[in-house]
Amino acid sequence: MVKHLFKTFLSNVHEYKASENFWCKLCESILIKNQGQKHGWKIWLNVHFIDGTPFLDGSPIYSLISPDNRKGICIYQDDPSKATMSIVAWMDKFVPIDDDKNFLKS
Repeated sequence: MVKHLFKTFLSNVHEYKASENFWCKLCESILIKNQGQKHGWKIWLNVHFIDGTPFLDGSPIYSLISPDNRKGICIYQDDPSKATMSIVAWMDKFVPIDDDKNFLKS
């Protein structure tokens, strides 16, 4: 039997923030364990409104990017509506990432 964490995260801002914190701590612990540090990893996608309120949609709930390694982590959390757990992962390569370039040129 699956024990869902933060069952009401989509409707409860406190549970949503707890879920974000869970994914943050998990990613940090894995990166530190496997790489000895979080070197090169930083927050990737914005998941909050300008006032700091989370989007409350879980899509994504947390993400990191390492421009040096050309890798990213993006976690999407769905509403727990089933008694089963589903994890999906895929891998792809990024082109070299240059923080100094503006990719949103008109």
